[in-house]
Amino acid sequence: MVESGAALAVMGNHEFNAICYATPDPLKEGEYLRPHTKPGNQKSHQAFLDEFPLGSPQHTEVIEWFKTLPVFLDLGGIRVVHACWHQESLEVVKPWLDDRNCLLPEAYALASNKTHSLYTAIEYLLKGVEIDLPDGISFKDKDGKERTAARIRWWETQAETLADVAIGPGMESLPDTPVATEHFHYHDSVPVLIGWLGLMI
Repeated sequence: MVESGAALAVMGNHEFNAICYATPDPLKEGEYLRPHTKPGNQKSHQAFLDEFPLGSPQHTEVIEWFKTLPVFLDLGGIRVVHACWHQESLEVVKPWLDDRNCLLPEAYALASNKTHSLYTAIEYLLKGVEIDLPDGISFKDKDGKERTAARIRWWETQAETLADVAIGPGMESLPDTPVATEHFHYHDSVPVLIGWLGLMI
């Protein structure tokens, strides 16, 4: 049961990325967990930085607030996560959470390291599950970039083909090729809310 007045706000991939963009890399002097030298990173953060300039008191305040957002909420009768409720990823993440399900300070560096299990877990929970497309199959995203991996509808337990399971712009061109995504399907009876939510109920 969800108590009246409960906040259903959870961390999303944009909030996580903003934190990493503002956090120095402890292993690389002068660099950040989300590198500023990568053009794509600068572009994706520009609107936020225009509103809250890097290093300003306002920027610091917002980043600190982002850190208070839980990765997920399990409220008994309802669950909340930004992108995907994936139990295996939740188990990986749990040791790196505080008692409010917020990431511990040391977790951000590990979750930014592609060789660490926490990286993939955070990707699944906050961004969504992507699967590699079969050889020879690709699509162009909203920016015209060729993609060889597609995000999936993990809640579609009956989906059996790429056309059924893929989600996002450009997916219309994907064929009815059989794919196995059962590993990511959600079968629990508890409803899941996804997306960035600031809902008070």
